[in-house]
Formats: sequence, structure tokens, C-alpha cells
Amino acid sequence: MFWKHKLTVQNVTEFNETCNWYKATIRRIIFNPCGYERVLLTGDDRVVYFYDKLMPATTLRFYRQININCGAFRPWSGHDLIVGGSGGMCLWHKSNVELPLSASWIGLKDREDFVTDLQWLHGGHHLACALLNARCIQLWQPEKRQVMLEIQMQCADSYLWALRFKPDIQELFYHLKIDEEDFDSFSDWETNIKGSKVLQSACWSNQGHLLYLTRNCCKVFSCTPHAEHGIFLHPSDEWYSETALDLSFIEVDGQRYNCRQPQAIAIDLYDVHVAIVFNRQPHVLICLHQAGFGCYVRVRPFRVISCTPDFNLYPTCCTFTVDYAKYVSDYGDSHYCDDYAACGDEIDINDDHLRQLSISLFIGWSSGYVQEVPVKGRTVKEALSINYR
Repeated sequence: MFWKHKLTVQNVTEFNETCNWYKATIRRIIFNPCGYERVLLTGDDRVVYFYDKLMPATTLRFYRQININCGAFRPWSGHDLIVGGSGGMCLWHKSNVELPLSASWIGLKDREDFVTDLQWLHGGHHLACALLNARCIQLWQPEKRQVMLEIQMQCADSYLWALRFKPDIQELFYHLKIDEEDFDSFSDWETNIKGSKVLQSACWSNQGHLLYLTRNCCKVFSCTPHAEHGIFLHPSDEWYSETALDLSFIEVDGQRYNCRQPQAIAIDLYDVHVAIVFNRQPHVLICLHQAGFGCYVRVRPFRVISCTPDFNLYPTCCTFTVDYAKYVSDYGDSHYCDDYAACGDEIDINDDHLRQLSISLFIGWSSGYVQEVPVKGRTVKEALSINYR
């Protein structure tokens, strides 16, 4: 869908993973992947910034920061954060560790457009963002406020798979750069990854499996490339999609749950747990991600986190995180990455120390409460052996 006129709240809400986005008290929960910091993006356009678990939060406001929707911490900086919404992006940064965060505005060419998602590239010098009205992904150099590259999308929902690639979205841009003669590459990926479906939410595993939800459908789909090829090679021949879980009938511990309107999906760092949020339903479904040989992927219902239905509460968003702060305190500064370019070598999911740390699922509820749910088990076998009762 393409809008020639001004975007409305309904347009933005339609292409959003947050449940009841416009009225949601908490729209997004964001963690620094290599540090202590975390933020909440709220429905009244505040950025609630926590430097760590012990210090009180700082509220960040900027007059151009409206309808905020997404954000990401800059990889090599312990504090820099960029937030996207209507008309552009707000970069919160520190020139000195003793000074408060200051705002720098990066405006879009079309002030009426909307930033649906954004991700820093691995080195932290460039930023990729998706625009709703223009239906494109742009590569920015934020300090220069300059667009370096633009990729046109056939569908406004394609950013959900393109910007979520876990190892590094830079691989996408690199492939386009070396394949400049074939301008249909991105269109081929769109067609072969999702076909004619309209995506509602998506996440990548570290193994290169894409899990996604589609609009008005009660199934979880998986999409995988051929095991012997890279993610972005031979897109027209190598992708395979299948149903990973049918949500039309879900029963956990003898109790049935309404799971017919999935809203968002997320996967943990170890590719073991998958969380699914539903449209205005008082529960979050936690599943186990099972990836067999070849293209075989299944998602198995495992546990339900719910609240009392009488209070008319429902989760608006959720995200997984690992307590990297404890990792730093236990094993010293040598394990902490000031330079994110080396972070892939320092913080590794196969690190024996890191694998001992706890994973948590953070859930933002419609009341404004943020719930931390410990998630145990680094393998499917471990998870199945744990009794949560």
C-alpha cells in the first residue's frame, strides 16, 4: 500500500508490531547489546533512559521527537541512542561522559514520512532506517545528515525481514553494492521470502532462520536458505518457507488460550525461546525453537505468561535480553567492548562464561508496568527439564 497524502495514525498503527501502538503506554523496550543501558519508548513520546539497574531513570524529551516508534543504541558508544518516529530521527549523544545526553535532529526529506525501524551497521558509523510512505530503506551517515544509499521496497512491510538480520545488516548492503547490475535482487528476496503475504512481525535466528507472522493469519511461518549457501545468495532458488506453528489451537498445561491474532514475535540470543504477543490478549506465549537438519524448523508451545483477565490488561511489546552487565562485572573490562567492531569476537554466544548468564524476557503491559521474566535453559533439552511451577 502507498499513501500519496499525509500519513494518519491508522496507517502507522497498521504497520506496527506494538499492540495498540498509538495508545500504548510502553511502545518499545530497548537494551544496549553490549552494556548496562536500557530505555523505554512511551506513548507520550518520552524516552525513559536507565543507565543501569541501580540509578534512577532519566527522561529525554525533544520538541521534534513525536510519535516515537523505534530506537537502537550505537554499537561502539556506551550511551549514544537514536530514536525514530514522525519526520525523522533524534540522536541522543554525549560529547563528555560527565555531561548529560544532548539531542541532534536528523530530518527526513519528506517531513510527513515515518521511520518504522532502524538499525546501526556493525561499526556504528552508518545507520539503516525504513520509511513507511516512501517504501524504502535508507543508509545514513548521521553526523553528516547524508543519505549514502537507498533501496526501494515493493512493500512497506519488507523492512521487517531486511532490517532484522542478526549477524549484521551490512551484509545486505554489501551484497547490493557488488550486485549493482542486478537491480531486481531486493525484489527477488521480497518475492521469495514472503511471497504475497503481508508481514506483521519477524525475527532472525543466529542460524539464519527467519520466523515471521503475517497479517490476519494465526500461523507462525519459517523461511530458511539452503544450508550450503549464504543468506543473500541465489534468492530465487534457495529459499524455502513452511508453517512452523499453527496457533488456531493452543493448549499449555491443560488450558486453552486464544492465540488467533498474533501481533509480534521475538527470539532469544541462543535461538531456544520464542515469545509471541497477541492483539489485546492477557498473555504472552513462550515457545521452543527447534531447528533440524536442512530446512526443518518447528516452534513448540511451552509456557504462558499471563495476567488476571479481570483487570483488562494486555502486553504491548516484549524483548529478550542477556545480563551483559553481570558478564562485565564478573569477568572484567577485557570482556567489555568499547569498540563494537571487535564485539563479535568478545561477546560470543558460544563463550562458556556468557552461556552461564541468565536470559530474561521483558514485557511491557498496557498499564505501564514492565515485567521481567527469567528464561532458563540454553538448549531445548535443558528448557524441557526445568519445572517453572
